[in-house]
Amino acid sequence: MRNDLGSLEMTVRTEFLFGREYTDLHSRRYDRFSFPSFPALMDFRVRRSCVYGFGNMMTMHTQTPFGMEMLTCAFTPYEGGDVPFFLIDIVLSKGKQTVFTEYYDCTVSKKPHPLLSEVYDKYRDIPPYDERPAWYVGERAEYSLIKAVPEGEDISGIITDSVRAYRDEALSAGKDRRNLKGLCAFRSRMTEEGNPSLPVLRLVFGRDGAKRFFNRCVMPMRAK
Repeated sequence: MRNDLGSLEMTVRTEFLFGREYTDLHSRRYDRFSFPSFPALMDFRVRRSCVYGFGNMMTMHTQTPFGMEMLTCAFTPYEGGDVPFFLIDIVLSKGKQTVFTEYYDCTVSKKPHPLLSEVYDKYRDIPPYDERPAWYVGERAEYSLIKAVPEGEDISGIITDSVRAYRDEALSAGKDRRNLKGLCAFRSRMTEEGNPSLPVLRLVFGRDGAKRFFNRCVMPMRAK
């Protein structure tokens, strides 16, 4: 049975935002867009929230008429929390489904995160996804999960457990404004050296527009 990414998106948002004070952010340009405009071969829906005491949360659900569906979730601790930047990427297509829970530790302290390691241990035996070499692969924390989940298997457990663990780590984390330097540097590399979503975003917005979208929606350094 195919996983429902629309439902999973709402689960991610509910789990992370539960009990938190937040404000949903809106933009006529970015909340919903497609490529090309007509006929739409890719339809994007973006939801963003400023989470007080943490930073930014974004989910982007992408649908196509030819069977491919994607969900990207980004958690940016721009208030200086001692937690990694957290990125979820899910791709469903005919015959396969890939699940990435990626952690990029831009903090000064590089503290261990036992809850994230526990989730890694729980799901480590799922077959790995054989991805292409890229600069950001070497930047990931060791508890990241890069998995090729067999078609038809439920992926809600790995996503829900990952979001809950990250939420709890973020809630208990200390803050250090020096962490923003590392976060900003990583963001610059993502837009200049490349990331998995950048080619598609450049098709939609152009080179400069893709960078503006990434900096405003995916990894903002303040609410806007």
